[in-house]
Amino acid sequence: MTGKGETNQYSTEIGAVRSLQETPTWALATVCFFFIAVSIFIERLINLLSNRLKKNRYTSLLEAVEKLRSVLMVLGFMSLMLNVIEGQVSKICIPTKYANRMLPCSGTKTLLYHEDDDDPDNILSHHCSKGKTPLISQE
Repeated sequence: MTGKGETNQYSTEIGAVRSLQETPTWALATVCFFFIAVSIFIERLINLLSNRLKKNRYTSLLEAVEKLRSVLMVLGFMSLMLNVIEGQVSKICIPTKYANRMLPCSGTKTLLYHEDDDDPDNILSHHCSKGKTPLISQE
């Protein structure tokens, strides 16, 4: 703190959501480390289980574990592909009237920008023509 009454530019209100740019590096590294450690642990556990099943000649259970391993690999591949193509998917534009239909909650306010909005930040964040909005937000 630099003095009384001054606030830090990164201070947020209770319940406010930070963007990735405002998230501390150590927090992001901790989350990534956690996911990697859990993935390695699960992979090692499946490997130990399959070795034990081979040793005890439980062929049916071994087939089930191998099927589980292949399904997890497909799930990981699909997750990777979604991360790779998210930029292209966010460039797909649909009419605003369709984007405001079938919202998750009936009381949800329309969060999409309006056609007559001349905010410069809004223009930079949307690449769609007037009356259209991105199918899925990249945020």
